[in-house]
Amino acid sequence: MEIKVTNLTKKIKNKKILIDVNAIFKPGKHYGLLGNNGVGKTTLLKCIFNEYDYESGTITFDNQKMNEKNLSQIYYFPDNNDLQKHLSIYNLLRTQYLFNKQTLKGFEKKLNEENIYFLQKNLKKTLISSLSSGQQKLVSLLACKILNPKIIFFDEPTANLDLSNKQMIIDEIKKIANSDKTIIIITHLVEEFSNFFNEIIIIDQGTVKFQGPAKPNVKQQFLEAINYKGEVYE
Repeated sequence: MEIKVTNLTKKIKNKKILIDVNAIFKPGKHYGLLGNNGVGKTTLLKCIFNEYDYESGTITFDNQKMNEKNLSQIYYFPDNNDLQKHLSIYNLLRTQYLFNKQTLKGFEKKLNEENIYFLQKNLKKTLISSLSSGQQKLVSLLACKILNPKIIFFDEPTANLDLSNKQMIIDEIKKIANSDKTIIIITHLVEEFSNFFNEIIIIDQGTVKFQGPAKPNVKQQFLEAINYKGEVYE
């Protein structure tokens, strides 16, 4: 299952956020979609998930135009701000499962099998708004495991977390990656997953500066691609 973005241009309020973007995500590979804040990474993601219209270009799934059936095989691990805070953990997971599968058959069984993060909580009574940032990311991770998609986009999965929660998320993502899924991690925290990527795609000022194999020093590769001239701190 391959996602291909070709010559994609997206404007927001007459400003070009993405400019002739080309990228390809092939089955079973682990990608880093890298760039500083505000360069268009999340905008590209929202175009892929049909949340945004775009001015020109194409997005295809196995050489066919992306549609709702394709989206059921893809999961978006969001920033915490995208979660519906007024819902309970249970209702959020149930809603996502129903939307994705068009049925609730198997939901309770999958939830019981995969829930290792909230065994001490009443899922039906615990609201998303009551959870810490790390716990909210674990809700998204649990949803991902229940839905079992083929392709997963992780949007800034470790941002705003303390060290222990950050390492837990990284370890869980690596476990999921061992199941032959296509993983795309959207991040500006280049070094945290540097040994995880097969390929990297670097976006700067709305354009793709590089797509290709990840080198051992991904941070240096990133800085060279965006033509960074400042001082580098280790």
